[in-house]
Amino acid sequence: MLRTVRSSSVPFFHIYGVPARSDQIPAIHVERVRDREALHGGRVEVHSHPHLYQFSLWHGSGTYELEGVRQPLGAHALTVVPPAARHGFDLSAEGDAVVISLSAAYAASLRHSDPGPWTCIDRPALIGLGAETHAGFAVLFEAVAAEFLTPRRHQAEAVAAMLRLLVIEIARLGEVAGPAKVQSTLDAFLLLVDQHLREHWPIERYVQVLGTTAYRLNRAARDSMGRSAIALVRERLAAEAQRLLLFTKMGVAEVGFAVGFNDPAHFGRFFQRQTGQSPRAWRQDQILRASGEAASMERPDHLGPAKESKSC
Repeated sequence: MLRTVRSSSVPFFHIYGVPARSDQIPAIHVERVRDREALHGGRVEVHSHPHLYQFSLWHGSGTYELEGVRQPLGAHALTVVPPAARHGFDLSAEGDAVVISLSAAYAASLRHSDPGPWTCIDRPALIGLGAETHAGFAVLFEAVAAEFLTPRRHQAEAVAAMLRLLVIEIARLGEVAGPAKVQSTLDAFLLLVDQHLREHWPIERYVQVLGTTAYRLNRAARDSMGRSAIALVRERLAAEAQRLLLFTKMGVAEVGFAVGFNDPAHFGRFFQRQTGQSPRAWRQDQILRASGEAASMERPDHLGPAKESKSC
């Protein structure tokens, strides 16, 4: 049974319990829910991650709250949580999940060549799975986890390939929250945003191409993702700029031009508003962060079989 939950002040975190800072977001993180049992005991209050996408594969009973709607998890489930989506859960003692977190910039780099399947991760979703489908996803999740924890040659390419396959499999499920017509409108809008991102289309242009109204488009965006259509465009534009800053050697002005800003100062102001940092400062922080990430990748394999818990 669905239950709508009123929200007041929702905390923003990087990984749960760690305050969010856009200068401290690794490209990818993988862990089990039970890895942080000492922190939350299987019950995580509603919160959000402003700079992360999260995919979680669940087993065991419990409840999950997503964008104000509380639902039972069932025996097997998959959750998709885009940046800023409000979520929390209360898990039974035998329950657990593998959680894959991606920075928005890294996700933008992966979707750059073929954005089509990636629109499925831009909407929050809780998807019930049959045992066979869950087992198939478990293979993918565990493969990503194993590759993440074992530094070796071509690791980045292997992780990227596995994540692309994971997103394709999520897209194939075709099960997301909301009426079908709203889904198709929003999917078409998000695909257009990816295709025309650098052209800085006004919302009116999207509305014209989609054959809808600004009100309906904004309603679809707010109902499914909690933000207006223009906010989604700005988030994608900032994520693309982050991708170029993080994964290319282009200068700041070149990055601005590549995402449609002819004036470097205008680009700088836009980026500052979206991320809280200048493009140059953000890039420098990412470089410093990356130097520590390589060492952290060599930690022991904590994604082995989770210990059975007696409390929830």
